Amino acid sequence: MRKVLAILIILAWPLSAWAGVTYYISNANPVGSDSNNGTSTSTPWLTIAQVNSSTFSPGDSILFNSGCTWSGQLTVASSGISGAPITIGSYGSGAKPIINPSTVVSSWTLVSGSVYDSNISALNLVNFVYMVCEDNIPLQIATSDALSDGQWYYSYPTLYYKPSSGTPSSHVVTFIQDNTSTSATTYNCGINLSNQSYINITGIELIDTFVGVITVETTAQSNNISVTYCSFLYNAYSGIQFFTLTGASNGNLSNNYFEYCAQGPTLETQAVSNASTFNNFTMNYNTVVGVGAINGTTAWNTVTGKSNDEEGIGAQDLTNSFIEYNTITGGISNQGAIVLYNNNSGISSGNLTAFNLINGVNGGGNGLLMWTGGTNSGYNGNQTVYNIIINSTGYPFSIGQGTAATVQNLFANNVIAGNNGDPILILSGTSIYLTFKNNILFNNSGSQTYFTGVYNTDVPDATFICDYNLYPAAPTFGSSNTSKTWAQWQALGYDTHAVVGNPLFTNGSGAFDLATDFTLQPGSPAIHAGTVVGLTQDFAGNLISGVPDIGAFEFIQKLSPPTNLRVIQ
Repeated sequence: MRKVLAILIILAWPLSAWAGVTYYISNANPVGSDSNNGTSTSTPWLTIAQVNSSTFSPGDSILFNSGCTWSGQLTVASSGISGAPITIGSYGSGAKPIINPSTVVSSWTLVSGSVYDSNISALNLVNFVYMVCEDNIPLQIATSDALSDGQWYYSYPTLYYKPSSGTPSSHVVTFIQDNTSTSATTYNCGINLSNQSYINITGIELIDTFVGVITVETTAQSNNISVTYCSFLYNAYSGIQFFTLTGASNGNLSNNYFEYCAQGPTLETQAVSNASTFNNFTMNYNTVVGVGAINGTTAWNTVTGKSNDEEGIGAQDLTNSFIEYNTITGGISNQGAIVLYNNNSGISSGNLTAFNLINGVNGGGNGLLMWTGGTNSGYNGNQTVYNIIINSTGYPFSIGQGTAATVQNLFANNVIAGNNGDPILILSGTSIYLTFKNNILFNNSGSQTYFTGVYNTDVPDATFICDYNLYPAAPTFGSSNTSKTWAQWQALGYDTHAVVGNPLFTNGSGAFDLATDFTLQPGSPAIHAGTVVGLTQDFAGNLISGVPDIGAFEFIQKLSPPTNLRVIQ
């Protein structure tokens, strides 16, 4: 009986028992000490090293003093549990606490002119140098030690550097290491969560990193990881990266700000031959500015000398996940603003990509990319709806299917306008399984050939359903060598209810800047010209009733107040 009672007591143990301990870290107001207990704001720890050497329990919080900056990589070697995660955050008022893991180089020797060198082999150097920063700003790499102002070059074990002005003593010069050839160990990342689960990170700024927040699976998946309200600046490989062997689940990467990072949040597998699934991830309300560029126009490969993927938001083998309400503006992307990718036999299914604004992303990548790395992969049951893709180069939307596709995917009520490139690319070794309805494609300056790659014959694909869209005048369709006129396209059974003409956007000039530019004016041919596809609200949250409009916004009739009312006593 006593054993039964003991078991019942354990099972009924309240989550408050995991309330945890809060640890504080500060290097100003007050200056902490690693000899303190760290459990109050008056007795905080001082260094990240103290955190790295400590073990934490479920429910514990590790809080950094706002307005302070730390150097070094934070490595969390403990996991929380359901209902009692470990939290990494901030306390106090002011700017987000900053973690900068780059390594400072302070010893320099003048070589010639204004070029200096330093033997950095003693600075915990394991891999090659990936990026050099001057006063936190990445410098461009040179091809030899003949440097121009503000450049660097590395030849083991010597780092060459020419200041942008003055001498090295006038600046803080740092480097980060190249982790692309290693998987088990990370260097110069902001926060390392490898093999840990149930961890929440919120309100931290990560600057001058290889990856801002990273988890590399070697022994265990990293599940139930939340990264919210953080800022990422000059992250040379990615802002957030999951790098897995077997996948991960229940991640929340939302409300973050990424500026001038090579990539925003990315979910990747360690080997393309191993399709490991990412399940139930939420990547919402993120802002990505200048993806793939250090200042909006200078590509990251001129900084690192490496040609890696550049994606605003990227995920491989994704299922049952949400990518919504993100804003991706400017930059240079060689892959795409939002990228889904399947490895070999990977299948991406049940995902919702919606209410995203992609504006001015250049570099030859795509706006929205759903691509395959193997013929046995496929996309099933995904919805891509109510997105706005404007002022960008490359294909605004591309999909590549494999033989594993068996369920229709929906691309509906999107606006593709003012882009420089063929609007849609579809490549498939088998059936397409795509329903394409209620979309506006307007004022794009490419070849105006829609659905490039769809047809090499005149035989329609029953899994490609295309209708109720709005196109500009005189569109053509299909591959360039087998292009179809508007009449030929409709004769194949496509877009028999479509509209050709001007959608009459609120801002019809073509200099599109704001999402609200794509509301419809009275008299727009897109009003009530769409068809029901099962959606319930538009880009602005307006409810859809009756016959839906074509495009991302339902037309809302504004009633003028009456002018002839009288007050009767």
